[in-house]
Amino acid sequence: MTRIAEWAILLGVVLIACLMWAGPYYRNHRGAGFSTVEYSPVGTTGHDTTSSTPEPDNSPATLHDLGTVMGTVDKHPLIGQRVDFHERVRDVNDDSSFWVGNKDNKMLVIPESSNGIQLVKPGQMARITGTIELNDQMFYIRADNVTPEG
Repeated sequence: MTRIAEWAILLGVVLIACLMWAGPYYRNHRGAGFSTVEYSPVGTTGHDTTSSTPEPDNSPATLHDLGTVMGTVDKHPLIGQRVDFHERVRDVNDDSSFWVGNKDNKMLVIPESSNGIQLVKPGQMARITGTIELNDQMFYIRADNVTPEG
């Protein structure tokens, strides 16, 4: 009789352990997790994109210094952040992108339209507005507008 009691206790402990694991697993993988408005999905930019009001260029949420971006150790929190830079064009890659910054700290700029790239030349100052993005573990600026200066 004691052997049956031992097996019953062991089976009960294993059953409780399985239920403790299966409950949260089932809720998370079957769509029964959080679904309230408080926990609604957020776009891939890291912030709510439903707002139709654009931020002004002088907003404190807009980054104005490339050195701030390049000096940040973890750039992941900057993804989706608006930028408004006045930077020197370091090098033009091809018809679709160019680099800004210095030799060791440079960042790729990819204009949304191809007409912006043909206006800038290496060594020329340019005003670049857009957002910081991530693709294949590389941070870059997706430029809404590139305006040559001088």
